[in-house]
Amino acid sequence: MATGDLTVFEEFADEIGEKIHALGSDTLTVGIINNTLAPTAADATPRWGDYSANQIGTGGGYTGPVDLTGSTYTEAGGVATLAANSFTISQNASGQSSVTAWGILYNNTATNDEAIAFIELGVIDITAGDLVIKFNNVASGSPGTILTTTVS
Repeated sequence: MATGDLTVFEEFADEIGEKIHALGSDTLTVGIINNTLAPTAADATPRWGDYSANQIGTGGGYTGPVDLTGSTYTEAGGVATLAANSFTISQNASGQSSVTAWGILYNNTATNDEAIAFIELGVIDITAGDLVIKFNNVASGSPGTILTTTVS
């Protein structure tokens, strides 16, 4: 796995079948955590509560988990696509510095804040510059693909 990679939790596949996620209407959120507890695709029942104690320090540009804007879930020709606007956490002297971090994408509408995926952010330093989360390398504030599923 490399910086910027998005990894879907294996449990997400089961949760789709259990009707836990309504990706077209639920509020999707990203929380930033440190390396005290690194997520893995095989985490048994990933929930935001499993990771929230390791959230990076709030202050400055990061005030806590960020609700995604512009979230859409569409299907065309057997390919379903989840997209949302990329976003920026602004540089601030009282922000988090020099920590290995992950972004946990979770469903803030679901009863247990079930996690969908995580993004490896590498070493971040919000005191030295903005932290930009780009989905599919799309500019901050514009919609980018988070994931697709294909029927074959």
